[in-house]
Amino acid sequence: MLHFLTISDTFSFTFASKNVIIDSDNRKKKGLTEMENTYFLINGGWYLEVDLERYNLDEEFREYVDFFDLYHAKTLTQRLMNQPDLLSMMLNKMQLMHEHLDKDKILYVNKVGGFYLMTKDTEIEACVQADHRPYEPNEGLTGWLDVDGTFYECLYGMHAETLDYFKLNKLHKDRSEPVYFASSEDLFGDQFDSVEISSNLTEDQFDWIRENFFALSSAQRRQIESKYEVED
Repeated sequence: MLHFLTISDTFSFTFASKNVIIDSDNRKKKGLTEMENTYFLINGGWYLEVDLERYNLDEEFREYVDFFDLYHAKTLTQRLMNQPDLLSMMLNKMQLMHEHLDKDKILYVNKVGGFYLMTKDTEIEACVQADHRPYEPNEGLTGWLDVDGTFYECLYGMHAETLDYFKLNKLHKDRSEPVYFASSEDLFGDQFDSVEISSNLTEDQFDWIRENFFALSSAQRRQIESKYEVED
């Protein structure tokens, strides 16, 4: 039996009995090329395909995947802070992403780092190639938008770790800085939406905002429109 950890409102372990491997021939039939991000829609959620071969060959991709281990530890710490014994046990038992890949060869990872193995009964609703998971209209986004127009999505409460891990806080000659996005519930269950622009937007940042404006929450869009004129 193979296991995986799913991060959701409550922690649960799901067991799978068999992997479904999508080989190169099947990928080509679907119009998918290797060494690019492929996302699968499974049970209404988008999952990034992570395979061992790409993990070993693509250093940038490997760095991105390894960051999910930090996600797991941080999320466990946040949600089990009042249960120190359980937290300690969960952290000690937590397997790293590369350990799962070494054994299972391929994983499917959601936006908060939860991952699982496909089974013979898994139904794939859609698949796309893209730089990021497909966004839903008005969903609200959380993360950092770097000066080169790359968006680093993260959980609320993981901004500092994301900034440090991907070295987004380096000084740029034009003094441009990453843009902070947050859309989540606070500790009291109230919706919190924010966009913090502390320097002039670069052209790449503005292009990203214009392209993904539809995915921001209405509150995030209003905050941007108070400073910039954005055309959908």
